Amino acid sequence: MVLAAVISPDIMVCTLKDFFPESNNSGKSLNESSKLAILTRVSDNEIVPKRLVELAIISYMSDNIIHAVTEFNQNNNDYRIVINDYTLNSLEKGIEMFNLDITTGKIPDMVLFGESAPYESYASKKLFTDLYNFLDNDPDITRDDIFKAVRGLCETNDKLYRIPTSFTYDSNAGRENIKRRSETTYGY
Repeated sequence: MVLAAVISPDIMVCTLKDFFPESNNSGKSLNESSKLAILTRVSDNEIVPKRLVELAIISYMSDNIIHAVTEFNQNNNDYRIVINDYTLNSLEKGIEMFNLDITTGKIPDMVLFGESAPYESYASKKLFTDLYNFLDNDPDITRDDIFKAVRGLCETNDKLYRIPTSFTYDSNAGRENIKRRSETTYGY
């Protein structure tokens, strides 16, 4: 529930919800907290315009993405990420709408694809920018900052069109005598 009270024509008090991911024993979950905010009207000439960056979503939007976009928008003075969730109704209709937008020249700045979205068909048509061009010219992050194995899985014809928002790895540990008794292999 959001509470708001108008104090005067230029001042309003309200609660703001902040969503943040938290790890717990059962995995990751999205927690929320509320804080009290005082909003004061400013004149139009005091508003600094921000450049809008469109993030198209063609998958489930994870809690981590919501948190990252919210945090970015709260802390960046020059840019604001605007989310266009194509899959609110269904993945199929979302892909259809995304394709229509692409063909009419409405191209987002970034795209978040899920596992079921046809990423490879877009990559094969070279609709994306090679992210290596940015990594090779960035003073803060380089190719080596991304695990080579993860980077390799994301490459298409030696081009980097995508970077995962997260990844996990599994490992097993045990006493050596248990390992000798039973051998298990996993294939992918």
